[in-house]
Amino acid sequence: MKILDQLFQNLETQNVAFTGMPEELFSIYVKELNKKEKRNVLLITASLMEANKLFRKIETYMDQVYLFPMDDFLTSEALAMSPDLLITRLETLKAITKTE
Repeated sequence: MKILDQLFQNLETQNVAFTGMPEELFSIYVKELNKKEKRNVLLITASLMEANKLFRKIETYMDQVYLFPMDDFLTSEALAMSPDLLITRLETLKAITKTE
């Protein structure tokens, strides 16, 4: 873990974008960033599938992880919004407003 400690030692407080980092390492990075900064971290993904995958990984390292799922653009244009995703979004909004 010394290598990871050195990698995460100089975390900046600026907005950052990462590409190509393995999901497991990225999940650990998010956990360390949250711990060091003592504030929420917002992650935005390109698709609902990617968001779910990342959510599940990060959830293994942190307790308070929330998903705000949006229907994929083409799906939401063609079909009505999913009631399950709407409920999850409402639960997420409720949870984050309680922690503030």
